Amino acid sequence: MAAKRKTPSTKPTVEEVLNRPFPKQALKPLPHKRNGKGEPMTSITPIYVTDRMNEAFGIGGWQFEPEVISDTEKMVIVRGVLSIPSINARIVQFGGNDNRDRGDAYKGAATDALGKCCSYLGVGAHVYRDDEPSETEQLRKIVDKANVKKKKHQLNA
Repeated sequence: MAAKRKTPSTKPTVEEVLNRPFPKQALKPLPHKRNGKGEPMTSITPIYVTDRMNEAFGIGGWQFEPEVISDTEKMVIVRGVLSIPSINARIVQFGGNDNRDRGDAYKGAATDALGKCCSYLGVGAHVYRDDEPSETEQLRKIVDKANVKKKKHQLNA
């Protein structure tokens, strides 16, 4: 079966919505945190994650339930459960925050857990991959290129 080609009136799939790169204004460097290469890590502004989930599943089409599992003087740790009934998904992840303001620490830990849950669906994946395409995207491009060559060959035969 041939892959569907998008036309201006074709609605993107949920997978396309979730995996679409964020605009530059959604990203901010974290100079105090470094990746394995020693480069500053990047944070995604939380409202962009929420907007992306609402676009993909609709407002009320997903639920996030944070639960504080550790609250010490130095750190708040939250266990977050993301549920999406329409795709029968339930993702559990953890988040932490060391803000001295306890309210901000709770919110930050919950936001951290939500972001991690959403990353399992592909949200913000381009950030984690340094803007490199996924293996699936690379394979799709190779197959598309091969199909174009095959069609050209058939037309010339």
